[in-house]
Amino acid sequence: MINEVELRRVDGNIPLIAYSLSLSLDWKSWTWEWSAELHQASEPNIQPAKQGELVEVEARINGVPYRLMIKKVGRSRDFPSRRIKVQGGGLGLELSDEDSPILAFANSSPRTAMQLIQDVLTFNGVGIGWDVDFGLTDWVVPAGAFVHQG
Repeated sequence: MINEVELRRVDGNIPLIAYSLSLSLDWKSWTWEWSAELHQASEPNIQPAKQGELVEVEARINGVPYRLMIKKVGRSRDFPSRRIKVQGGGLGLELSDEDSPILAFANSSPRTAMQLIQDVLTFNGVGIGWDVDFGLTDWVVPAGAFVHQG
């Protein structure tokens, strides 16, 4: 079988020239792991806009989209190769970044469960871009009953 594969940077919809692409997921993994070899000309297109920010790419394999994050960039050691090796994982990598600050949350007043979830998905009162489809009957959590760190 010959697969049809496209790779592009999501921000700016920039196509990336990929020689190879590998995705994997096993029973122990909580997000996709992936790697690719790109042409050297793609290097400026995989640089983060801000230091420490992960770059989001979309891989389309036989028309099925996979949203992925670039975690590591390196060079091919084969001479005279002009290839760049990239590695990363699924969008969930943003939630596990080792450089992210450890935050603590507690409710000093009664809050609903949904309000507590929304509080955890903020940084300094600003949403981090994630949302929850709660889908449950909400309930009130008494003051001091909720404590979370992470």
